[in-house]
Amino acid sequence: MIYRLICFIIFAVLSCANTLEAREFVEIRALQTRLPYEEATSFKGNVVKHGISLAAHSLNKEECEKFFSYDLNGDGYLPVKIVLTNTSPLRLLVHGSDVELTAGKQTFAPVSSSEPILKIQDDIYIPFFNVSKEEYYNEGAIRKNAIFVNFNQKGLGYRILEPNQSVSGIAFFNSKKLPEEDLSVRLRVQDLGRVRYLSLEAGLH
Repeated sequence: MIYRLICFIIFAVLSCANTLEAREFVEIRALQTRLPYEEATSFKGNVVKHGISLAAHSLNKEECEKFFSYDLNGDGYLPVKIVLTNTSPLRLLVHGSDVELTAGKQTFAPVSSSEPILKIQDDIYIPFFNVSKEEYYNEGAIRKNAIFVNFNQKGLGYRILEPNQSVSGIAFFNSKKLPEEDLSVRLRVQDLGRVRYLSLEAGLH
């Protein structure tokens, strides 16, 4: 009986260790996986206005795990990849806070990337076995920082889009607040030459 108990404990410890190693590997791989360079015109449902092309694509579970190492859909978020291609002569300012989802007359603002970041960071589990208390907290800090960096690298953020350039980034929405109907993405960009705003809207695919 004691022998079986010891074997069970050893098996459980080894299983936890393998799970932890696999989890860390996936997190590192996600951090190293960059969003590919794409042009909006290559996406279904893209729109062109003022020489600016906009496309929007919602990430599924597999894509979430590839780019963020976690199933954000299962956590109640809808990550939307925004792709913008500038074939105009204008210099544009793009800001992640100027994007929203629309459904009829309803509009839905994105959540701050800190919201899914904190949710994931709070769920990080690091077993105590074979590590000191200092190593335990260092390990947690490293993994939490990697998640923070990853989300901010891939977020739509704040950037200047020069002529003949494309940019892409992720905006995060609370999927629990979204209706069960077709959604569109509306993005407002600023023309830096004339200090005016241009609005584009494309269907979400």
